[in-house]
Amino acid sequence: MQRHHFLRKRHSVLIVFHGSYRSLTGHRCKTTIAWLLCVSALCIPADRASAQDLAPRAYWPTPNGTKLFVLGYAHQHGDVVIDPSLPITGIDSKINSLVLAYQQSINLFGRSSTFQFEVPLADATTTGMLPTGSDRREVSGIGDVSALLSINLIGAPTMDLESYQAFRKKPRAILGASVKVVAPNGQYDADRLINVGTNRWAIRARLGYAQPLKDTKWVVELAVGIWFFEDNDEFLG
Repeated sequence: MQRHHFLRKRHSVLIVFHGSYRSLTGHRCKTTIAWLLCVSALCIPADRASAQDLAPRAYWPTPNGTKLFVLGYAHQHGDVVIDPSLPITGIDSKINSLVLAYQQSINLFGRSSTFQFEVPLADATTTGMLPTGSDRREVSGIGDVSALLSINLIGAPTMDLESYQAFRKKPRAILGASVKVVAPNGQYDADRLINVGTNRWAIRARLGYAQPLKDTKWVVELAVGIWFFEDNDEFLG
């Protein structure tokens, strides 16, 4: 099959709500609600694009009890599908994705930790000669939900507001670990190649290290992780 080169264009919007946390005396501080609007455009050759799961400052601590609500939107257009692991090329897709997430910082064994729950939704149209013979595929629905638990092993014990402010003024190196579980609840048709869901459990384990650079606002981060995937016994029937 001849491979066509398209450009992937992605426009993402992120709205973040910062919840409330408790002061040193245990009283609830005034709720802080902040709107963060990030609009970015990315245009890269689709044949070099791959799925990435990178989160800057993923293990950076926040005051215990901080709540975060996230609404994210992304648009993709080009030689790309919802599941980048599928062996498909030479197609043209338009994908609109929405992500709803809730995150809360918690105290886990005296360490600064985070719990996150994420629900993805997608609406996509793909045209081209697919391996199944169809020249057009439209999918829409809820994707596979995921839950993530992270903990800072070194450098960031659980913090109240005052401790967090002191940490920001004099940050320390952090070593963190996380486990992410993805459930196979998303929309899936065993007779179709392209779906919103993947119809398999997945688990990711990761270690991350963050090193603030002295006398600067820069932080160098390193991360290593591994994915474990369950077999999809219903792939194409």
